[in-house]
Amino acid sequence: MRNPKTEYNSPMSYSSAKSFLLVLFVLFPMSILVWHRMDTRPSSMDETRHMKLAMDYRAWVLHGVPLTNGWSHVYPPIYHLSIIPALSLGHPSEAKATATHIAYFAIFVAGCLILGRSMGRPDWESVLAAFLCVGYCSVFWASHRALIDFPLMAWVTFSMAILACTEGFSSFGDSLLWGAVAGIGVLLKPPFVFFSVGPVLWTLFTSRQEGRFKNFLIALLVCVGIGAPWYFWQGAYFLSKASRLAAESQGPGMDPHTVAGWLFYIRLLQVQMGTASGVFTLIGVLLAFLRPPREGNGFLIMWILSGYVFLSLLVNKDPRHSLALLPPLAILAAKGWGHFAHSG
Repeated sequence: MRNPKTEYNSPMSYSSAKSFLLVLFVLFPMSILVWHRMDTRPSSMDETRHMKLAMDYRAWVLHGVPLTNGWSHVYPPIYHLSIIPALSLGHPSEAKATATHIAYFAIFVAGCLILGRSMGRPDWESVLAAFLCVGYCSVFWASHRALIDFPLMAWVTFSMAILACTEGFSSFGDSLLWGAVAGIGVLLKPPFVFFSVGPVLWTLFTSRQEGRFKNFLIALLVCVGIGAPWYFWQGAYFLSKASRLAAESQGPGMDPHTVAGWLFYIRLLQVQMGTASGVFTLIGVLLAFLRPPREGNGFLIMWILSGYVFLSLLVNKDPRHSLALLPPLAILAAKGWGHFAHSG
């Protein structure tokens, strides 16, 4: 029986590399053009709120100014702390805040590479998936906004890569690392949990490794130890405010008690990706399931299903809330097209 991890981990041929570079050069500028059409409004209250909260954290950390910003009880602190250095260079601006997203982009690419290697995929395929995803219209748009959604997408991808490296929680060290990464993810934005539940259960119950439950419980304790203190400190105020935000309707067709509410994020895919990138992705995903090897497909599908179900249960729906569902689709697409590149 052939081992897909060795058979499919060879470098891309020169002709195939040129073809895939051409695809990126076509799809990426098209996405940028669509982004410019979307990006016609000034920064909204959300972006201003995040930058103001970051500066309030800065005043609290450096000068001991009491933290009275009410949103500090709603948003976990990791993102706001991460943009403080950039905002501290001269006058604060959104451009400086989003410069930090370069670091999150590097984390995202690293996550794609690690996840690809755990599935026995070549590095060029993972790089293709990363740039394909960042070229999606909504992802490119969010990367230029002082919002948590792009960093959340990057960190979810990185955490999935570390989760895959645990090999069914058989590795104690990697399990501890995943627990730490997940704890930071929880402090980035609460919906991090939505995307993690399914892949964690898949990893835990498809594994036959002895000691996996012990390693998982210890990793979970690490995660809780990092993330729980902030939520415990905020207490009932966070729960009250978060539940009200989750129940706010942004428009018709979002009620989870209706079919439209459950189809909301599926219908958004064409807008989020752009037509050309969407067609390229759809064909690639189909190819990933039609041709072997299919290793890792179940993990990626659980990532999509887990996030989709939890997000659909909320009344408050927004295109940027589901950005973390796009990386597994891009990875599957790159994998599907990669079969033809390898055979070429």
